[in-house]
Amino acid sequence: MYIKDLPLILLFIFLSQIVTAQAGWEKYVSDMDASFSIEAPSKLISKFSNAETSLGEFPTMIYALEGNSDDLNKLYQINQIDYPEGSFPTDSTDLMKFYLSSAIDNTMYSLEGSLVYSNDLSHLGDAAKLFRISYNDGKAIVKGKCLIYRDTYYMLTVYSHKDDSLNSDMDYFLNSFELLD
Repeated sequence: MYIKDLPLILLFIFLSQIVTAQAGWEKYVSDMDASFSIEAPSKLISKFSNAETSLGEFPTMIYALEGNSDDLNKLYQINQIDYPEGSFPTDSTDLMKFYLSSAIDNTMYSLEGSLVYSNDLSHLGDAAKLFRISYNDGKAIVKGKCLIYRDTYYMLTVYSHKDDSLNSDMDYFLNSFELLD
């Protein structure tokens, strides 16, 4: 083996560990009207409720999976709120961006945390954001994505201790989310 081959070998080892980290994950497909699929370390538990907003009550599904003591991530969660048709007209990108920014702010305030970053995700459409919030005096992190698609709001979050927050499972969960028509 030559020294010049070392970076390539290290890259191969790193990539094989990422693939193995998600081996055995389960694909979950929602059964709501605005459905999606996502991969998770094990089966997501779903719970129906109503979200109380300034516009009234709306049907909400919460999908969640708590990590066990060995997991780097303590909670995987998806919130899905179905708003009435026409709530978010496709040409109202400013309204959708404002809604998503407000949702991130509400999450930050409910955790009594601080926003580390928030970025637009143009590959998911005009109304999608990636964010990271530090909370519990900087000891914990929540990383997430939120988006609006056809009057349905989705927020995907993964909660972790700060020291474990740069793990591939967190990103794999968030990036495996797919909207289904």
